[in-house]
Amino acid sequence: MSDPNTERVKVNGVTLHVTRQGKGTAVVLCHGGPGGYDDLGPVAEMIDDIVDVTRYDQRGSGRSDRRPPYDVATFVDDLEALRARRRIRKWVVGGHSWGASLALIYAARYPSRTRALLYISGTGLDPRWRTEYRRSRLSRLSPEGRARYEQLSRMAAGATVRERGDIARERRQILEPTNYHNPLAMPDRREDHDQLINPDVNALVGEDHDRIALHPRFVTRVAQLPMPALVVHGASDPRPGWSAETVARTMADGEFVSLPEVGHYPWVERPELLRTALRQFLQAL
Repeated sequence: MSDPNTERVKVNGVTLHVTRQGKGTAVVLCHGGPGGYDDLGPVAEMIDDIVDVTRYDQRGSGRSDRRPPYDVATFVDDLEALRARRRIRKWVVGGHSWGASLALIYAARYPSRTRALLYISGTGLDPRWRTEYRRSRLSRLSPEGRARYEQLSRMAAGATVRERGDIARERRQILEPTNYHNPLAMPDRREDHDQLINPDVNALVGEDHDRIALHPRFVTRVAQLPMPALVVHGASDPRPGWSAETVARTMADGEFVSLPEVGHYPWVERPELLRTALRQFLQAL
């Protein structure tokens, strides 16, 4: 494990909070959200003895500048500008959850800059994923939790802007344990968690993502991608594994790995399984 080096880097008109560690083949890891912040340090530590890992807070949240526009094209532009700033000819592009989608969209726009794809706990290419995801999360709640969640949903309709923020925060807290195979494995949140996330970015970029990534033309572009891809998904993730698997099946050189007894955060519940999958894939490049 190497010591991380953190700096603020100005690219594409925004200053990003960037961390680098390791040496070897260049890899970039994109965090989830959108509107979240970099929580992929444990993943970087699994591989930083064999690759050079870059991770960063995306624009609008975390410790990076909160400067619009907030849309998928701009987030891809930021990622490409970061590659150019680092003078990397070609890198492995990876991400977790929304970050997996960002990595895939980047690969589709810049295939000549993408050596390989790491797609961890993503939502896939089938628009039906969201219906199953919502049903799965609600089914995992206790009767009391579900009743409170539904009450909050009704309250949101007539709430003020400030009240909607509080309601959204409580709804996230109710649903968060459903992301885990074993809810007792859920780690404590950072003290500054609520200050680092940006719900506006989540809404704007999330809507834009669905318009792009679930379009049939995008699926056709994915099928034409030549680089190897590793798609990793927890078997207990409420986001359906079959939808993530479509990425591996659609790409010419895709591999799908399902991790047993793992929810949405494999580095929390079964880190040894994720470590093995990542290292085997990267060492074979």
